[in-house]
Amino acid sequence: MTGGRRPGSQRRGTGRQWPGAPGAADGGREGPTMDTQAMTLPGTAVTAKLAPLPGQRDGERFAVVTNAELPGFRGRDVEGYIVALHDRREVDVLAVVGADGHVRRADADGLHDDLWLVHWNGDEHAGAILVETETGDRQRTMGEYLTRDGLCRVLGVVSPESFGPYRERWLSPLPFLAVLWLALCRIPREQGRKVGAGGGRIVELFGDMAGQSLPDALDTVIWKGATAAGDRTAFERFAARQLVEAGAAQVRGIAAEHDLELVRLATTGMFWIRFDDDALEGLQRDVVLAVEAALNRLAFLDVVAGEHDNKLGLMATMDESSCYAATESFARRFAGHARFVDEQARLDNRLLGVEGASGVRGGNWDAMTRFGAVAERMALPFRLDYRFDVDTAAGVAAVRCTVPTAMMFPATGTAGDVRHLRPAAASAYAFRLAALMAHAAFRSSLNVTGVQVDCHAGSLADACVLSLRFRRTPFLMEALPAMLDGRLDSPRLDADPLAIYRLLGPARYSARFAADRGLTAVEPLPLDSRLAARRLPLWRDERPLPAPLRTLLRADRACELDVMHDDAVVRGSEVTAIVRENEDSPLTAAIELEATLLRLEDERRGNGGPPDDGGHDSRGSGGDDGDADRDGRAGGDIGASDDFDGLFDDDGRIVKPLYCERPLMRLMVGLDGEPGDGDAVRYRKVPDALFDATLLLSRIDAQAGNHARAVERQRACAAMAPTTAQPLIDLSMTFVEQGEAGGEPFGGLGGDDSRGDGAGEPAARGGDAAAAMADESSPFSKAAATLRRALAIAVMPVDIAFIYYRLAFAYWQLEMPQAALACYGKTLAVPGTPFYDHAVVEVSELLAQAGGDHVPTDAEATATLRLLGIPVAPSARARNLIAEATIGLVDAGFPRAADEGAWFLGRLVDGDVVSAMSPSLRWGTGDPVGPTQ
Repeated sequence: MTGGRRPGSQRRGTGRQWPGAPGAADGGREGPTMDTQAMTLPGTAVTAKLAPLPGQRDGERFAVVTNAELPGFRGRDVEGYIVALHDRREVDVLAVVGADGHVRRADADGLHDDLWLVHWNGDEHAGAILVETETGDRQRTMGEYLTRDGLCRVLGVVSPESFGPYRERWLSPLPFLAVLWLALCRIPREQGRKVGAGGGRIVELFGDMAGQSLPDALDTVIWKGATAAGDRTAFERFAARQLVEAGAAQVRGIAAEHDLELVRLATTGMFWIRFDDDALEGLQRDVVLAVEAALNRLAFLDVVAGEHDNKLGLMATMDESSCYAATESFARRFAGHARFVDEQARLDNRLLGVEGASGVRGGNWDAMTRFGAVAERMALPFRLDYRFDVDTAAGVAAVRCTVPTAMMFPATGTAGDVRHLRPAAASAYAFRLAALMAHAAFRSSLNVTGVQVDCHAGSLADACVLSLRFRRTPFLMEALPAMLDGRLDSPRLDADPLAIYRLLGPARYSARFAADRGLTAVEPLPLDSRLAARRLPLWRDERPLPAPLRTLLRADRACELDVMHDDAVVRGSEVTAIVRENEDSPLTAAIELEATLLRLEDERRGNGGPPDDGGHDSRGSGGDDGDADRDGRAGGDIGASDDFDGLFDDDGRIVKPLYCERPLMRLMVGLDGEPGDGDAVRYRKVPDALFDATLLLSRIDAQAGNHARAVERQRACAAMAPTTAQPLIDLSMTFVEQGEAGGEPFGGLGGDDSRGDGAGEPAARGGDAAAAMADESSPFSKAAATLRRALAIAVMPVDIAFIYYRLAFAYWQLEMPQAALACYGKTLAVPGTPFYDHAVVEVSELLAQAGGDHVPTDAEATATLRLLGIPVAPSARARNLIAEATIGLVDAGFPRAADEGAWFLGRLVDGDVVSAMSPSLRWGTGDPVGPTQ
């Protein structure tokens, strides 16, 4: 700012190190050694005296000197000096103001960074006042400044009274910096106080926690508030007390047993501790959530402080009493939450359409995404886990949500020790939250006329403590006005939850109070039968699908969409056990797997059905190249098999065998065959054991060198699993292994992909590589073409990453480094996979060989793949099919068939709304029923 130079920038609400901080500018803590005795100013010097400041010693006079080059400072980029005057020309140099806007203290040891300005990102007319502290932190924000027409003034600052006559005056830059330094650094030191004491933003305290383990982050906050108390703000002491009372000391032991990760949600600004929901339970879970709630009280104080200091959020803004008062009000701000629900209801639903598919306005998808958008964005003091179910055609909805236990509330408040009041406060919160959830459910669709809310203490798996049922008109006429006008937020109701019940007036209830007014476990109200009817396991759901879904999914009834229920004579788990138990004897495993296929075939024949073609051959694991060519189709209709051509149902439709690795893949059958096949094709579920045994036998064949038979089996698997990538991955690996073994080439791939990658990278690859890709006998060319087909159907992140990993190596061997690097970039975009470290080593070798300088980022890799004509997975067609099926199933009232689709779509859209729908679709709001129960 000074000397016309621009300071660094700071982002509001962050605690990162900013440009312009110590070490970024000339000077730092090293400088010339100088004598700080009185100096005589040259005749050219211009001296501007400063008015006395509060706390300044009697007789001290300060001034700013410019247009002078003093001994010991020659050759340094100095804008001016802050001096103590002895007489008109005799001065002591106290500090220098650099051209970079830093004020550096001068003493016998040199120059030391003391104070500097940092403008906000996107706003060069305002910024932060920072000091180098002596309180254990590296730097602290002490206030905010404002600039206008070349002048500066303090906008908000710690201890504004210390600025005396300059508190609201506009000054030129040099006098402004001098006043800041004297008030925030020089005078506090003279008074024996530490520079930075009482300063800092709340968000900076949160920033100090970043990058640490949760126990260490908590100890950081506690240490700052519990040590050197005289130099700490009331907020820091309050924060330490809140965490200690919440049980922070126990978190270290819990973190030793469970993975705990602290994050701050961008949507609400609240804290969230990530952990395994299935592993962390009981008292340990309650302690973690109590600590999370304490952190959220501190996050709320950041907002409250910002309301008083121009959104700066200084820790010094809040005294202890205001901290207590604000956090107590945080637990009862439901009028604001209710207004937020109303505001969101008036907005268009941006999630009504996803990936080219659109839900019915006012339908189930619309209602569920609207409810989720509200629930995910409400800044509540306690964690909200929820499930939401709705049938807009029937006009009913249900919410299952969590409410805090008594121990998650603070132990102290404005009234001192309030532990005895916590059970009643938890009950009051539960009633208020139930009303808010009902309000969000009613606002999700005008069709909803009845809502049931079940509240569970601590977690959704724990006991229900409150069950309320509301009718729309009475709720809108009585309960909602009490929410909006603030009656529900009255502090006196914190100790009288029964009065809240009377204000809400539910149609039915299930609740029981203990002697301390806390809620005890109860049986929830019976779930509306119209919602319960949709909660059958999918394999038992005989309801017919609507016509559009029948065509899209090639099924007539919901039960035909099931891929998880396995009632075959041999289960898939038994097949896996065979291989595991005979790991050292592949021949024994092969014999048992062949026997398994015979059992499955006998079962099929016994049921009067046609034999399954699982690649079983009564000759054992033999075979020849001619056999491989017999079923050599891999392009075009990969779901059609010669053995099933001509099998029709009673309506004359072709019936194909179908195996899907996951329910998600059942939604993608439109990728099989031709787009117009929807009304002409139906599927019969293939037993898991049939697919697993056939694929495992193919691997045993490949290991034994019988690649032709392995290819035959893998192609049979691809035929029965047209939306599952694994058979194609295995097939590509067999091509490579056969080529390395020097075996004979297999039959052509067929379809468009038999041409290889001719359109992939004409400018990048040489003639030899082009010849290799055009030559079907090249094993890496055949592998690459097969993997490209796998990308068209791959949807699971690990599958996609592995396909690109194998494809990268194939392109590398085909001397196509640009394509190989792009594929490695996609692989490395998914960390934590079993092959990640191998990919890192390989891509390093490729870079050294090709002379590259970096691995492409995910975005760069995607752009390169598109340029080269290499598929980017998941494909647009797969995404659209899944979106059409998922939204259609939700709107038609088949939630259990849509849960994995919602999980998948949630990865494609911003925010957590859609992905959070998945458990709601799977489990509903009643007690969980597994997919195979």
